[in-house]
Amino acid sequence: MKRLIAVGSLLFIVACGGSIHPKPPKPPTPIPPPASGPVDGQMVLLRSGVAIVSQNGTPFDFRGAKDCCFTENGEPDPIWPLGSKERSAWLKTEGNINFLSSRIGPWRAIPDDGAQIRALGGGYLEVNGKADLKQWNQKFWDYNDQLASDAAAHGQYIEEGVYDGWAAKGNCNAGGNATYHPYKPENNVQGEDHCNFLFDPVQEAWVRQVVDVLGRHGNVTWETCNECSLAAGWTVGWEEKVIATIRDEETRKGYPHHLIASNAQTNVPGADWNESHTEGEPARPTDKITGVNEYNPEPPMTGAKVIDNYCASRSSGTYYWLWRHGMSLDQWLVALHGVKAGCTAVGCSIPSTEVPMIAFKGDNEHPPVCCRPGSGRQIDARNAFVDDAEASVRTMHPELFAADGSLKDWPSDGTQQAAFAVTYLTLVSDYFRSKGACASAWEDSVAWGWKGDGYGEENHVLFFKNGTVIDGRNAWRYTWKFWE
Repeated sequence: MKRLIAVGSLLFIVACGGSIHPKPPKPPTPIPPPASGPVDGQMVLLRSGVAIVSQNGTPFDFRGAKDCCFTENGEPDPIWPLGSKERSAWLKTEGNINFLSSRIGPWRAIPDDGAQIRALGGGYLEVNGKADLKQWNQKFWDYNDQLASDAAAHGQYIEEGVYDGWAAKGNCNAGGNATYHPYKPENNVQGEDHCNFLFDPVQEAWVRQVVDVLGRHGNVTWETCNECSLAAGWTVGWEEKVIATIRDEETRKGYPHHLIASNAQTNVPGADWNESHTEGEPARPTDKITGVNEYNPEPPMTGAKVIDNYCASRSSGTYYWLWRHGMSLDQWLVALHGVKAGCTAVGCSIPSTEVPMIAFKGDNEHPPVCCRPGSGRQIDARNAFVDDAEASVRTMHPELFAADGSLKDWPSDGTQQAAFAVTYLTLVSDYFRSKGACASAWEDSVAWGWKGDGYGEENHVLFFKNGTVIDGRNAWRYTWKFWE
């Protein structure tokens, strides 16, 4: 388990104790980047109204993933919150992911961190067990510089968190691990308190250092401060100073101007990109680039549901990160494979407007017009795709079935039966996704999906009262082609 992200609403925010030192220490001498001058300039992304575009003006196909906060054996270590070369390559292979995330800090490596983070350390050099605010940790900055180059080699971008607001609100201003933040006076050599939102010289030096080292990379974008607006003392004015400093340092260094995102969830005029936290649903469009970069519902969403939201977001012109949260590896792979498969022209979510729906012979319960997707003639009432899904569920989850083939622990109450069926349907839906289809469980009786060739399949699953699944060839199972 990597460093866990606490849900902001559960944190009790109080002001950081102590007072600001009247004479802040002189900012550390900047460490020059390992290579001089900008690199991968052709990758720099631009804003066109509410869209992310490449330099020739074509829309950017955003496929972003964030690994926090759960990993299992058998997958490369994400070395959260920074990232790793191996993890970037794995995400590219599994999900064709082209956007990654890194939270630079400031923070200190603590015993709860993984071995890689403890060996690497944070952005400041540690001296006698404390962060020296006058010295940068060369190893840390070299690692992040190389990580950006490694990502570029895979055609991937990194959103760099310039100032980690989660660390500020959860560990500097209140609660959390007392040793985590270098700006608490007991954690730095200078004994200085910089747990404030005054944008003092130490904070300014930090922002400039991030830009100095990483701004030369064309495959970088900035996020000013994740969750800073949840911390005591934060203001829009403070965030505007961060943005102004980023732009000034880019200009001074001759670096390109990169996109700047804000997670303030309120208007920060200087930002190009509004990023929100939701319960999983897509963000409402704004007058800027708009997206969702984190969601923490309990229990975590299934991979299938994440892809539904991802595709719905794309269809509305907003952006949606895959956020790992507490998903198992199986579910995380469902989400990644769904991104790799892509969304069909009609998307993965039920359209908000009514569209014609196929009504085949003998189906008197479904009207010809409904709010579910699909149009055209019935193509095949005996489709092997769904048969394979049922067989897969039985093979992968035999614990769900009794010896006679019925579902175990099948409730006698009809309402409870409906809820129980959703578990089975979600697994069928996940199988659709693993084969390159967009799919979702709908209500309590259907899993439907679209394949990349324009054909869709719907599986209405019926049960006898004892929980035995009816063979769909005698129930409602069919395939259609869209928009014939």
